[in-house]
Amino acid sequence: MRLEQAQTQRQVLSQTALQSLTVLQLPLAELYPWLEEQSARNPMLDVELPEALSVSLPRSAENEEPVWRADDADFVPEQLRRRQREEAGVPEQAERSEDFRTMLRRQLLEERNIPPTLLPLCFFLVDSLNRRGYLDDSLELLSRRAGARLSDMTQALYAIQEMTPPGVGARSLQECLIIQLAQTKDFCAGTVKLIRDGLEPLARNDVRALSRLLGVSEAEARRYCDAVRRLNPIPSRGYDTGEDDAFVIPEAELLREGGQWVVRYHDRALPRVRLDAQYEAMLRQTDDPEAREYLTAQLRAAKDLMRELDERKSTVLRVIEVLVRRQSAVFTQGFTALKPLSCAEVAAELSLHPSTVSRAVQGKYLMTPVGPMELRRLFSTSASAEGGAGDAAVSSVAAKERLRGLIAAEDKAKPLSDEKLAQAMEALGVPLSRRTVAKYREAMGIPAASARKRSD
Repeated sequence: MRLEQAQTQRQVLSQTALQSLTVLQLPLAELYPWLEEQSARNPMLDVELPEALSVSLPRSAENEEPVWRADDADFVPEQLRRRQREEAGVPEQAERSEDFRTMLRRQLLEERNIPPTLLPLCFFLVDSLNRRGYLDDSLELLSRRAGARLSDMTQALYAIQEMTPPGVGARSLQECLIIQLAQTKDFCAGTVKLIRDGLEPLARNDVRALSRLLGVSEAEARRYCDAVRRLNPIPSRGYDTGEDDAFVIPEAELLREGGQWVVRYHDRALPRVRLDAQYEAMLRQTDDPEAREYLTAQLRAAKDLMRELDERKSTVLRVIEVLVRRQSAVFTQGFTALKPLSCAEVAAELSLHPSTVSRAVQGKYLMTPVGPMELRRLFSTSASAEGGAGDAAVSSVAAKERLRGLIAAEDKAKPLSDEKLAQAMEALGVPLSRRTVAKYREAMGIPAASARKRSD
């Protein structure tokens, strides 16, 4: 009997903890129907939903000129989407019906030659991708969660990043675009620099500024712009991710007051959750032991949920305030001013667990003067930083795997020279000299570019 009681107590605690995590993780648009479901189950809950406060994410019209927007990674004109699907070999029927992660798992099992020791980590990383196909958490954190060596997790990530669609597994918009760029004939120092430093003037279609930035003529700058615009910032686009990102409900609003950025939580967007007065009165008046026991349990559950909603608001607001303070330059200079920032750093500042911060920003948006911005875009992780200072063994293994992937994806009619490989590695956050690239390439038994060139 005592054993059974102990098991029941542990189960209740687990369910309570799970509900608290669910409340924190759900964006407001998903929290609304979830609360309605809880209200239907618990007579003590009285839930009043607010009026629709959703905003539409920017979308382009069919006949509009395709222009990259640095503040909206979702922006890809439909004519470019069709071209990207054709180039990636994604059939229309599969695109409409196949789940994104299912497609990646299928590739891992059927299309990839991955060592058995790395395969479980590859599946772990697929499950860790966000709905766009990006990896939010640092490899260091993911390695600890999986109980794996950082070097193995790094190699698993590079295996994911070599999969279709190109750019999957990237840790930033820049990395996503550069991975794709390295597989095209447009890969060069100019297009790499444009992605690294020029997305803001590209968003404004400021060819003159890009010409000065890149040190090329305006005609050449336009050619680089066209090459970058052909890339796909959302690897999961065209596949079912189980989420509709056409409309979002921002958690808070960013305002400029007295020369300072101020965050105002959208209290009007929060549902009003109260105790049902009729059932509270019934609990006070009933003499039926079973009814009293049931209503008491439901009252306790309702109060727990109300407390969890308050904690959700407090946690999300605290995280947003740290993000705005740490990344304030982004709101005046654009994403070229984005600083390296991880969930672990924000968690340490707020005395929270990194997974709590990750859940607090998942699928949530901040309304800014330029439109809704997803909170996760304010995080950025450096590949070299994840390797750890002085960890030469990890760095060399990771660098060799990345080189192998770049060479495997190159245009065989125009293979990448050691100099271009060094430029690509630096752009991806793993700086290597041309001499080191040649050394690693030779150690892997890969010939020089002249010997790799094929005309067929």
